[in-house]
Amino acid sequence: MYHRQIDLLVRTLLSQSRHFRNFQDGWGDLSLVGELTTFCRKDLLSGPEGVQKILQVPKITWSTKEKVVDAHTVSEGYFESTFKRVLPVEAHTARFQLVLPREVSTPQIPVAVLLPRSGDQGFQRRYAAQSVPLAKMGIGTLLLEIPYYGSRRPKAQFRSALRQVSNLVTMGGALISEVNSLLAWLGTDPRLGPFAVSGVSLGGIMAALAGVVSPFKIAVVPCLAPHNAGPVFTDGPQSLTVDWPALAAQLPADVGPDSFPPEMSPWTAALTHASDTMERSKAFMSALLVCSPPPPPDLASQSFVSRLTFPTPQSPPPSRKPTGATGGLPGPPRRK
Repeated sequence: MYHRQIDLLVRTLLSQSRHFRNFQDGWGDLSLVGELTTFCRKDLLSGPEGVQKILQVPKITWSTKEKVVDAHTVSEGYFESTFKRVLPVEAHTARFQLVLPREVSTPQIPVAVLLPRSGDQGFQRRYAAQSVPLAKMGIGTLLLEIPYYGSRRPKAQFRSALRQVSNLVTMGGALISEVNSLLAWLGTDPRLGPFAVSGVSLGGIMAALAGVVSPFKIAVVPCLAPHNAGPVFTDGPQSLTVDWPALAAQLPADVGPDSFPPEMSPWTAALTHASDTMERSKAFMSALLVCSPPPPPDLASQSFVSRLTFPTPQSPPPSRKPTGATGGLPGPPRRK
């Protein structure tokens, strides 16, 4: 099996161009890591009250008319991100493509929310490789365009090369929020269900993060996903595209295991043994991208989610929405 060697060769070639390097602007706002942890653990996992506070049905606007393609329909819509406070302005609008089978033999249409792999811009690849085959099996799909990708990419960013480490953190937080808000919206239509969240590689770990905190009964299918994002950027082929000199230059001299809560010692021990700034940067990256620590003391007493904005819940209006209309899902499929 030579797939790893091929991946290393491709990443090595890409790393020769500065355009493809990740984190050229350094670490970014690291306080967002604590805010994201608060969002996941203090609010989403705090029980029905915490979940009710954030999971409201977003206001959907349809940007295209429903298009019939063979045995399925395709519609595109957008909504205001439920995590926009920490996103760049270009990422405030979350766009998606909904693909539903026209003929079904089941009482409801199962729908899977599909997240993209690293570098997958737009909808076309997921649509061709996943949505079309699944539609033939009677399964609908919702393809979400994630923050920092496609039309949600900041102007200073080249393709999928994130400018700061904190961008990766806010991407994860936004997807946890947006995916679960979309699940709440899909759940307003009695024709749909059950639901699943899935993705490959980057999409796989994001699907796992969104699914593990979801209050809904859903299937979670991460494919080729790492257990956390740390090794991807410190040890795998993707590490070759990281701008380590930029990160090392911004790393505080006093950073160490004491910078993290004691329960994170399995991930922070490497900071003690790192021999130079580059190794310390990699150890800090590994610890930083672990998603399980409790919120820092200065954030534990705050409710990050309470500062987010959510649209008002609404009832699904009649089907077959024209371009620019808002509301519920397209019209019902035919029963076999």
